[in-house]
Amino acid sequence: MNRTTAFLAAFAALAAAAPLRANDQDVRGTTVPATACQPASTASAEKLQLSNAAWVFASGATGTVYLYCPLAINGNTVSDASDDNDASSYRIYYRDSDGTGGAAEVTTRLVYRRSDGLYSGGAEWSSNSNLLDTEENTIDFQDNPHDLTANGVYSFFVTIARTNVNESPAFSGIDFAPPPVQ
Repeated sequence: MNRTTAFLAAFAALAAAAPLRANDQDVRGTTVPATACQPASTASAEKLQLSNAAWVFASGATGTVYLYCPLAINGNTVSDASDDNDASSYRIYYRDSDGTGGAAEVTTRLVYRRSDGLYSGGAEWSSNSNLLDTEENTIDFQDNPHDLTANGVYSFFVTIARTNVNESPAFSGIDFAPPPVQ
């Protein structure tokens, strides 16, 4: 077996054992800042405010609030003629002041609308699944393999919750940077 054949055989074995997943180029270049998001209802809008480009609770407000954050991309590609945009993961910028506790939480879910209804584009991510307990802003990654449809309008559905005014959850946005290699 020559070197080229050996290399190709080793590469094929590696690819079969651990398939590489990555966001497509058009997806990687997309961001969803919190300032683009809109409260889903008047009730949510009354409890929220923008602070330092992040959605946070207004003074004295508690409960759960809902946001829709537009994702300006679909299955139609700009970078090539494949018309096959794939999103394998996304990164969430947020703050959850009680970590895995139940007093504060931020959740995200990719959704898309077609003419026949609203559909989920992957699993829900929850800040309560991250062991980090901090008053500082942080990031986490959500594994979310999804083949974006050309006939869908995409958004993220985001919730921010707190049970008391001592908690300070915040949502700052989403992008599609790859998770760190571990």
